[in-house]
Amino acid sequence: MLVDNRLGPNAPAPGSGAPLATHRAANSTNLHVHGLYQAADRDNTFIAIDPGASHAYRYKVHPSTGSSLLWYHAHLEGSSELQLRGGMAGGFVVEQPEAAFRGWAEHLLVAQAF
Repeated sequence: MLVDNRLGPNAPAPGSGAPLATHRAANSTNLHVHGLYQAADRDNTFIAIDPGASHAYRYKVHPSTGSSLLWYHAHLEGSSELQLRGGMAGGFVVEQPEAAFRGWAEHLLVAQAF
């Protein structure tokens, strides 16, 4: 999965150099998936994809994944809350299902409430 960050530049703003757990670098991002069993090096939430940059993620669906909810969201400290509330989250479809997914009907519903 390629994440191509087309958000605007990280404009200097109060708090952009702020400590952890505060808003900063609002347009830098990354990707975190839920529902797949992944090694930490594949689901690296410390990667920062700055505006204009891209990063390729590779996932292998482990048979233990089963029937869990498959969804993604941005997870970069300092921007994840802003991006999640702005709609940067969703479901995903496994295009080449392993044995664990054969025969499943495809239904995808993503809902957010603020």
